[in-house]
Amino acid sequence: MDLVTLALATTLACQVPENDKVVGLWESTAVSRGGIGHNLEFREDGSYTSAVTVIVDLTYDIKDGSFYMSHNKDEQINYEKGKQIEITESGFTLTDENGEEEMKTKVTPGTEKTIVGKYKYRHYSGAIAYEKYTSDGIVKFRLPMNSVSGCYLLHKNTITITHSKKEPSEMTYEASDGLLNLKDLKGKHSYNLVPEGAWYQSKEIDYQKPTE
Repeated sequence: MDLVTLALATTLACQVPENDKVVGLWESTAVSRGGIGHNLEFREDGSYTSAVTVIVDLTYDIKDGSFYMSHNKDEQINYEKGKQIEITESGFTLTDENGEEEMKTKVTPGTEKTIVGKYKYRHYSGAIAYEKYTSDGIVKFRLPMNSVSGCYLLHKNTITITHSKKEPSEMTYEASDGLLNLKDLKGKHSYNLVPEGAWYQSKEIDYQKPTE
């Protein structure tokens, strides 16, 4: 059985949950210093995907034709050194002081010259990275590294998840005001709801070993 057939079989075996309290994409509230966390995507058909993901939100600004970005979360933008930026309907190009260019292309080109939008590219680590630039100066960087998919069932305050690699696991859950708390024998884990839904792909990890 190939991977596509196996994925379809897993989806067809899932049951529609008894409520939609956990449906959506959730990202862990706590991440490592390097931004490594987890996400959970619960779907209406009873399937789910969980991925180890780099989750980083930074701020950016465009001033006098130059692009500036903070280097760490909650850090102020340093306007001492920026990169020249050229924006088109399909993306933008950054040029540093040495003349080296970095081009980023939108997933869906628009009709206006704006940096706002979603981007997808091959990261130097070999995986596919996703970026989202918002109109209020936020850049969201996501890099899914590995994932598992399977089915989930809800019963009262309990969620049971299953996939081919492990025995079914059971957790208690509480979802309210955009926050999901899961608790099992190993402890408690908290996730924030992503209001815009799954804007990046976690289920199929496209990895290519970097060339030396």
